Amino acid sequence: MNITGTASKGLILGGVVTAYLINDDGSQGAVVGTATTDATDGTYELTLDDSYDGEALIIEITAVDGSQMKCDFSVCLADPDDAVAITFGEIYPLPIDFELSAVSSGTDSDTISINITPLTNIAAALTLDKVAGGTAPAAAAESSNYQIADLLGLDGDVTELPIVDLTDADAINGADADALNANLKSAAVVEAALNGSPDGTSLEDALGDFVAQYVDSGGIAETEGGDVETSSVSLEEIAAASQSLATAMVNE
Repeated sequence: MNITGTASKGLILGGVVTAYLINDDGSQGAVVGTATTDATDGTYELTLDDSYDGEALIIEITAVDGSQMKCDFSVCLADPDDAVAITFGEIYPLPIDFELSAVSSGTDSDTISINITPLTNIAAALTLDKVAGGTAPAAAAESSNYQIADLLGLDGDVTELPIVDLTDADAINGADADALNANLKSAAVVEAALNGSPDGTSLEDALGDFVAQYVDSGGIAETEGGDVETSSVSLEEIAAASQSLATAMVNE
């Protein structure tokens, strides 16, 4: 059985892809396959071990020396020195502790597609939290993937949403409106998390904080204010970040 997909937070180039089973306590289980994302477009193809028998999976992207990411946020690293700052469309090295995940309820099909994005990363963390609370891994993965898509007004399983390189004019022009909307919202989650973080926070840490916020609180506020922590991210802020990214694409 093969798993194909694309890793994008923007595009993740030369990242290590590892497929794990999910233990009943919500931890990662045995490794059942590895691969590397393409150095040009972030795609991957992973062949699962013969021992795999349709169980739920967590697919994790990690970085090694030489792994890179294409920035599709307004600013990936703010710095007054232009030589240090990382902005929209630039490619930069990933930190060695980088992680991004997706989950699947499992399948007995010959090939399945699992894209790995900031949205699937939230669904993966939610899945493991549900499993730790007693939900079966397959049920937790399926419900979480649809739950995160629904949160942002997207249809379907969040791992099946098509990937669009938001820094490539040809890719944008060739994408349909739903695919473009999904990718803008995926990037906007991280953009909004960065905007609400202290200066110097990496995008990886900002996303990690948002994931923890969502899982620990069981949701996300419509707007900032009231009983909501000022450091949290709201749907209103994600919408504003999506608009900002759309403007950046037009101006690029």
